[in-house]
Amino acid sequence: MDMSQNYQHARVLVVDDNDMNRQILRTMLEHIGVQISEAKNGIEAVDRVDAEEFDLVLMDIQMPALDGRSAARAIRNLDSDYSTNLPIIAMTAHAFDEHRVESLSAGMNGHLTKPIELETLYAELQRWLPAKEQPLGNVASSVENVEYSDLEAALQGVDVKAGIHRVVDNRQIYLELLKKFVEQFSSFEADLHKKLTDGEQKEAIRCAHTLKGVAGGLGATQLQNLAGQLEEQLTHQQLPAILPEVIQTLDSLLIAINGLPELNSQESTQDKLPGSAAELQEIFNHLLAPLKSFQVQEVKQQLGRLQEKQWPEESADTLRQLEKLIEQYQFNPAVKLVESLLSNPSP
Repeated sequence: MDMSQNYQHARVLVVDDNDMNRQILRTMLEHIGVQISEAKNGIEAVDRVDAEEFDLVLMDIQMPALDGRSAARAIRNLDSDYSTNLPIIAMTAHAFDEHRVESLSAGMNGHLTKPIELETLYAELQRWLPAKEQPLGNVASSVENVEYSDLEAALQGVDVKAGIHRVVDNRQIYLELLKKFVEQFSSFEADLHKKLTDGEQKEAIRCAHTLKGVAGGLGATQLQNLAGQLEEQLTHQQLPAILPEVIQTLDSLLIAINGLPELNSQESTQDKLPGSAAELQEIFNHLLAPLKSFQVQEVKQQLGRLQEKQWPEESADTLRQLEKLIEQYQFNPAVKLVESLLSNPSP
């Protein structure tokens, strides 16, 4: 069954302050054709809902600026039929019943526990999205077979199978997440100590909470559990006893990821054929229409064409900007950029 047709008209707002968490959800939702918008905190979420219409909101609970429950209350207080009835689903690494009750009392309609599984998310979509977009079909039959035995051997203690399955069995996206994990958490110990030294206890707790959620999403269950203990201890003491074990486990994982051959081998631009200005303009022409109509798969296809060749150095910054906009699903700014590139062929 072609699941990509089931929810191609559904619009979902993903609200999470962590880019890796948003990327995992983007992958899950894009797989079934959902049109995705993103917000990095509760303030952005309320503004987006006030300005646009969505079919559903996936709302992280623990965020800076405005947390998820406060954002849900603010959305309900917009006082319109749309904002009153808009389904808002909480997302949190806390699985206790009291957290579910708090989410529901804040005006949310459901509660997903991180790490979010494909089947659980899709079941929630079936519950809240318009009936005409159903049925969803068999999730397991729609994902690709992927080989990951080498990753399992390299990443001891990581449930690689579960981590890859959360990104719809896409090995390349999983590798991208591992690379981002290294970039984000290499300075975790120093960052945490600075927050504790500066008396920023709430920020320190949020650091542990973020590590717990991201590690869980990757399948690093041992680190996830230790980070959960760290989060708990940080609420009671300045220097938690579990911290050395957390750092040791985290460092071991970072070393293992850095040792992966696929991440070590830098892509050589010499392996790419040079692209001409005419080819670049042709790709821009093919990219404009799907960007305007939010045809995600076609946009990704054209992005792949851009990444296959080596373009003139003067185009590099502009192409990186375009790639970033597309990866963040900021299609309206991407349309403006492409239109400017078409009207002025010299970036």
